[in-house]
Amino acid sequence: MNLKMLFSFVSVFSLLLVLASSDVRAAESEAAVSTTPAKQAGQPGDLDYILKKYVDSEFFSYKELKANKKDHARFERFMEWQADADVKSMSREDQVAFYINAYNSCSTKAILDHYPVHTPLDVDGFFDKLKFKVGGEMLKLGGSDGDSMEYDRLIANYGDMRAHFAVVCAPPEVARLYDQAVESQWDANRDIAWDQLPEHHPDLERALDQVFTFLAENELSALYVPSRFVARIHPAYAEVAMFLSTQMADEARHIDVFLKRARAGGGGLGVSSATTSQSLLTLLELTDFTEAAFLLSVLGEGTFLDLLRFIEDHAPDDVTADIVQRARNDETRHVHFGLVHVRHALAHDKGLYQRLENAVRRRAATMAGAGGVPDALQDGLTILAAGSTSPKAVSQGHDAFRGLLDEMHHNRIKRLEHAGFTSDQAQTLSELHTPNFM
Repeated sequence: MNLKMLFSFVSVFSLLLVLASSDVRAAESEAAVSTTPAKQAGQPGDLDYILKKYVDSEFFSYKELKANKKDHARFERFMEWQADADVKSMSREDQVAFYINAYNSCSTKAILDHYPVHTPLDVDGFFDKLKFKVGGEMLKLGGSDGDSMEYDRLIANYGDMRAHFAVVCAPPEVARLYDQAVESQWDANRDIAWDQLPEHHPDLERALDQVFTFLAENELSALYVPSRFVARIHPAYAEVAMFLSTQMADEARHIDVFLKRARAGGGGLGVSSATTSQSLLTLLELTDFTEAAFLLSVLGEGTFLDLLRFIEDHAPDDVTADIVQRARNDETRHVHFGLVHVRHALAHDKGLYQRLENAVRRRAATMAGAGGVPDALQDGLTILAAGSTSPKAVSQGHDAFRGLLDEMHHNRIKRLEHAGFTSDQAQTLSELHTPNFM
């Protein structure tokens, strides 16, 4: 991972917050100057200066700052001011800005102190061991032991998860994913050749009705979950909010087209299972964005990619295949977003591995009595793969369904390893994943 890229967005965001709160902190800096005549005192404006000079578009030049002794000393003076700043005298908004700036400036100091390094994780204990004096306290960047800037001083103190977006920044791939999403929009009425949809045997059509009912039901949760977080994202991370908005538009379109296909054969919608309802409820109860992105996009929608491919491969007509192929293309973007977000977050916080595993285990415990894949869905997918209800065909369809489950497990492990989990961790998490797929 490129260090310049890793800290680019947090540094730019620091600049915005410092400028927004400059009046309060400028008054404090004047007091500091007047009481330390023997030495030039640090002040908030020092960080403004450093950011304006060393942030170039998306990148922060650690090498140049490290080489410039005068500016490096100015940065260190800011750190001295920050170490003893009177946080209690600040307004709530300025306190939030102070700790976000502290997180970013302490991250910068750790990189400068150990430069050159390839990633923060090259520095032992970068997030959970290194301590910095901030506002009269010795604090770490991450962790949850009562002395973390991110969780204990920002999120816990102020009850605002938007702080998470400020310090665990958005990876640059998000802007590209947003552009792809805008260019790839399609319309369920205009772009699907509904007039070319053929009639099928009633048994096969009922199977399709059930499968597409299940798809639509799960996509409702994929619509609701991101909608809970969009309003909590700071405008400095507009690309994330914009991408999540395209994700919601995708899910709304999927719900529309899946319901249309379920009703197109005249049989109506299929049934909803208790397993599906319980599984989706566990997603809607999530309050942490990274946990939600992990469970929904990496595990849930990742598994759905394999399901949609299975339906496409066994689709009895071109129209049905076209529907699921279009939806699968959209879901690929959602999974990519989840992967890059989780991988980026894991690079910032070693403790996140355990938190995500705990989230999976909590969900698995909630689903312990729910059973396996819903019976109606099993039957629908089996008959879809069989193409008919003859005993021989159904046996082959059942084998294909069992093969789908194995493929889902195999590909989940690959995605988890790609996100940064070890092979053993990936194996465990995949086995604990909900039998409802999403």
